This record gives sequence, C-alpha cells and structure tokens, in this order.
Amino acid sequence: MNTPFTLGPLCLQNRIVRSATYEGFGDAEGCVSPELARLYAPFFQDSAGMVITGFTFVSEQGRAMHPRQCGMTSEAHSRAWKNVVAACHDQGSATRMILQLAHAGRQTLQRVTRQPVVGASNRRCTYFRETVEPATPHMLAQIIEDFAAAAARAQEAGFDGVQLHAGHGYLLHQFISPWTNTRADEWRAPEKLLRDIADAIRARCGRDFALLAKMSVADDRGLTPRRVAEVIAVTDFDGVELSYGTMEHALNIFRGGCPARDAFRVNPFFKRIPRLLRALALWRVRCWQKPFTPCYNLRDAQWIAARVQTPVWPVGGFRNTNDIAAALKSGMPLVSLCRPFIAEPHLLRQLQNWKSACVNCNRCAIYCDAPEALTCRKEFQHG
Repeated sequence: MNTPFTLGPLCLQNRIVRSATYEGFGDAEGCVSPELARLYAPFFQDSAGMVITGFTFVSEQGRAMHPRQCGMTSEAHSRAWKNVVAACHDQGSATRMILQLAHAGRQTLQRVTRQPVVGASNRRCTYFRETVEPATPHMLAQIIEDFAAAAARAQEAGFDGVQLHAGHGYLLHQFISPWTNTRADEWRAPEKLLRDIADAIRARCGRDFALLAKMSVADDRGLTPRRVAEVIAVTDFDGVELSYGTMEHALNIFRGGCPARDAFRVNPFFKRIPRLLRALALWRVRCWQKPFTPCYNLRDAQWIAARVQTPVWPVGGFRNTNDIAAALKSGMPLVSLCRPFIAEPHLLRQLQNWKSACVNCNRCAIYCDAPEALTCRKEFQHG
C-alpha cells in the first residue's frame, strides 16, 4: 500500500486514491469555494497517493442537476480552482491532484442547463425523463473543444491531470453503452468520442499532464466488461478507474442502504411522489437494487486488466486493510476509496490496521441532491 507507483507522468507516493464524489462547494455560477480545501486537507496531510475532485462541468449544456456543482468553463472558474489547489499543495505533501471533468448528457434537466438536453441518441433516461436530442456532429465538435478547454484551464490552475467521467451514465458513458448509443453514423463506434477528446486534450496539454478516465464496468442495460475492455484498449489514457452503473439505478453505483425517508425529503423527483404511492416507488427501487458486497467491482477490474495494457483499478466496497492488500496483491496497481473517506477523513493514519467506520447507509449520496455540502450522515436508522 505504501509503495510508489508510476501512473503515466505521475509518480504516486502510494497506492491509495481518494475517488471523486460530488462535494457541493460551488456557487450559483459554478465557482468553487476556498472551503473545499479544508475538506481535502486531511488527504494531503496524511499523504494519499492521488486525490480526484468531484465531477466538474465543462459547459453549461453539460451541467448536472446538483445545485452546487463546480465548473471549469471560464477564467473565473480557473482562478477559483487555483486557490484551492495551492492551499492543498501548501500542506507540503506529494499527493497528486486530479480534476474530474464531466458532461451530464441526458442525465440532467433543461431547467438547469437552459438548453436542450442532449445524448448519444434520443433514448430518455427513466430517472430524469427529459426529452433527449441526439447530439449532432457539430454539437460533438463543440463538446470535444469544451473538454479540451477545461483540461487546459485545469493545467493552468495547477492540477496534475484530469479524469474524464465516462461512467455512471453521463454523456461519455452514453456513447460507450449499447443501450444509449443506437446511432447509425461514425459516432456509433463506442470509443470514438473518448478518443477524439483524449487527442484534443493531449494536443492542448501535452503528455506531462496526466489524462485519466473513469468508466462503469457494466450498467444494468447491456454494457459489459468485454465492451469496456475493448474501449480501453483503443483509447489513450494513462489509467482508468473502474466503477459501476448509471443514475437510472443510482444505488447500484454505491450498494448498501436505501435511505427512503431522506430520498422523499430531499430528492427532487421522489419528494413529488404522493404519499400513497411511495411504498410502490420504494418497492421498484429495491427490486433493482444490488446488495452491498465487499470489493464489488474487483472481479470485473481483474478481468479487464488481463486484457488491456492501460493500468486499471477498482473503486467500490473496500472497507478494511486486508481487502485493500488482497486487491493489490492480485495485481491491481491502485485502490480507490470514496465513502470511507467521507466517514473518516484521516483514515490513512490507521490504514495498517483499519476497518471502515462507513456503514454503507448511502445518506451522503442521497444528500447530494440537496443544496448542502458533503458530510457523513451515518446516524440514519433503516425503516
């Protein structure tokens, strides 16, 4: 765990990655608050190998519905991020800092973006239920430019690299998945949009700037590890973090509890459901939900790793030292943690003999839909 690893141009001081999660530190314009540096401070003080920020929009069209999402579309955004990056690096750690870039695609609301909702095809998301306009080649050219421009701003702000969010059902995932990419033109190739964005970022930022991706190994709708491996094999990334699922069945991304009371209180869709129908809605969610199991993406990550040259590693379900050590011993170059860091920001101080305080209640995930900053809410009682 404490041995270094070279990931593209980055020398990581150890094998532990703080994975991205929505943090809720943006203002109405998407400028990040300096307070985010306080959330990140323990990761730098305790010397994580790499820290990846929450998903950051690359255009107004690509904004998610989350009310305090951060952006990287302007010089104002870049200046605000520069202050956060500098404050983190002032901790004196060699921890690497990566900005995650995303376009929500069909997983957003027109009232948020004030633009038509676009996707790989016109297939609606069963969660957002917005009319979806298939992205035209002209739109895709602009989206490629948006990602490249955001990456260049991240480089100017002092980040060590960027991670493209190509999982969880967002736009890049929509082009990878056969469920959403039903196109008949050249963009039907699941790797094309990712390759074009990667090429544009490399041309703008060079190879000393790390270029990573995050992908779902499957999505409950037809995406398979085989297809993901095929995409990774022909795209130019320094490393790929492997997760699961889409927002259509969001709890399958996280696994664990189903905090219904909180969802009916803060989720913009669930809180509109009449009380008499809430039991039915909850039953439907639970019918789809996958149970929590330790290291739940590890097996698929191992299968993909055996078929590609790019370093890949899993996030999801690592809750103790032994599981992390076993994953690394099996050949995984890195291990990502997300919710454990929410419950215990300083967990790296006890990593040699660690068992997570996270109880997988998912309240932190549900409250991403509220205009509040990220925090652990594990006092939740099932019911």
